Amino acid sequence: MTHALRLPFDAVAYLDWEATQPEKHEYLAGEVFAMVGARREHVVVAGNLAAAFKQRLRGGPCQAYISGMKLRVEKVDAFFYPDVTVSGDARDHAAGQFLSYPTLVAEVLSDFTAAFDRGGKFAAYRSLESLKEYVIVDIPARRVECFRRTQENDWLLHEYLGDDTCHFPCLGVDVPMAEIFENAEPLRRKASRGHDDRRGIGDAGLVRRPQPGVAVVLVFIVPAGPRPALPPACPLVPIGRGAVRRHSLRRHGGL
Repeated sequence: MTHALRLPFDAVAYLDWEATQPEKHEYLAGEVFAMVGARREHVVVAGNLAAAFKQRLRGGPCQAYISGMKLRVEKVDAFFYPDVTVSGDARDHAAGQFLSYPTLVAEVLSDFTAAFDRGGKFAAYRSLESLKEYVIVDIPARRVECFRRTQENDWLLHEYLGDDTCHFPCLGVDVPMAEIFENAEPLRRKASRGHDDRRGIGDAGLVRRPQPGVAVVLVFIVPAGPRPALPPACPLVPIGRGAVRRHSLRRHGGL
């Protein structure tokens, strides 16, 4: 989500305006953000994950939706276009413009959106009471991070690397990593063109991509109040491979 357009919108005005636009825009608390085009590997991986869910969920109450479908996050006054959304709620299946009750949301990281997907957007998604699992797919690292809501309303990270099989217990399905990353090659940047292998983290600067076998975990402090402000991108905390950590992401006040 990039390029904020400061227009005097509320949610209703945004929906009316967005329906007339040739390009997609996300909405957050009165601001509209034009969405940039995705790279080929991003589209391939998002499509692989959506197709895997569709195949495994066929005949059941859950349906998988691709990035053309908006997701309403009412508590933070936002509309997003997740790469993949899965809902088993009949109200969503009857919806016209947007979903509101997802069970699982997945985002495929890009250079432009990685900091927000890990930070402010994840904070917004956590306010969705129906959400059980938030999935982050990192293509260059060949890593899938699954944040699962616990009964105590904490969020527990499960990381998958290499030839693992990803478990999505909220849906009752498993998907091999090879299927998620099928036909997707990471972008190989050449030093001769003035590029390096670093990834942007917010406005504070750049950090190098983690070495293979190292996980990155984000720790969020959720503020109290009737309408929480979205936090900036959080620092990355490396832990060991295959580790599972419990984090203090319990809701306080409005979130």
